[in-house]
Amino acid sequence: MDVLKGVCLFGVILGHLCTWQIGEILPGTAQWNVSNLYNNICRVCVPVFLMVTGWLVLGRRDCRQAEGKSWRKAGHFLLCYLVWSAGYALIGRQGGGLDLPSFARGVLQGEFHLWYLLLLSGVYAMLPLLVRITRRRRDTDRALLVAFASTILLPSLAGVPGFGWMEGFLDKFYLDTGYLFYLLLGCRMRRWPLQAPARRCVFLAGGIGTLWSMAATWRLSCQSGVFSDFWLDQRRLNVACGAAAVFLLFQQIPKLPPQGRAARIFRALANRSLGVYLVHVAFLLGLRKFGISTYALPAVWWLPVLAAAVLAASWAAVSLASHIPFVKRFV
Repeated sequence: MDVLKGVCLFGVILGHLCTWQIGEILPGTAQWNVSNLYNNICRVCVPVFLMVTGWLVLGRRDCRQAEGKSWRKAGHFLLCYLVWSAGYALIGRQGGGLDLPSFARGVLQGEFHLWYLLLLSGVYAMLPLLVRITRRRRDTDRALLVAFASTILLPSLAGVPGFGWMEGFLDKFYLDTGYLFYLLLGCRMRRWPLQAPARRCVFLAGGIGTLWSMAATWRLSCQSGVFSDFWLDQRRLNVACGAAAVFLLFQQIPKLPPQGRAARIFRALANRSLGVYLVHVAFLLGLRKFGISTYALPAVWWLPVLAAAVLAASWAAVSLASHIPFVKRFV
């Protein structure tokens, strides 16, 4: 799980870099195609993080400890949202003054990536119910089927001609109900692991889904002349298949020696993963402020190098903040 979280943390940052200044290049060019490749591979990272949460929290046989602290955790994530929203609203203010109405709107709206805190708050608020649902395999499979149909299959149908009206309706379920499928899937894979034939089917579906994501995004973007992310939504069937395949793939990797250097590095990343996720956008804003383009150099190596630099800087900032009283509660 530490290795998986570390890799996905890098993937989240790389994915954000791929689309941070995507308007600078035309769809179909070499730079754009490389960015499309990286972005599609990285799109599964947030769903995988939720599967890890399902594995670690819901997947345990005894969830009483987590269940007892669920409301406290939900409140903590909500408070974190307000604190980080206020911080980003201060960073993004124009001029030297502080416009209180605009600041208040910025706090409530939040920076684009902070929705994940609201998601976690809702997940932990529902944890007592989810614990009861996942006590038995039959009930877990039923819940998975309902979650898949309502939050993965139906949003994917919104791309079919004649079903576009569903997109606006399903946006109302974007946060918690739109992601419960991944939480339940992570729990299911730990409690009742898939057999070899089922794993092979998941790997096949994941490969097809990823190829579809890249091809469909390329086609829609080239047709419209601007970047189109319809098939990159984490609620799409293609992304769900890719996320499940990545999660299973990392379960097949042999465990690292606990005291080895690689294990210590991934453990350090995993322990700071949420804080790094929250702070890394501040460094992306810094790149924009100083005019550093994500496409200034060949994207095939420049994007991963930038992602690694932002990851390292974010981890260092979070590690420093974790030693500051009061501040460490929010990283």
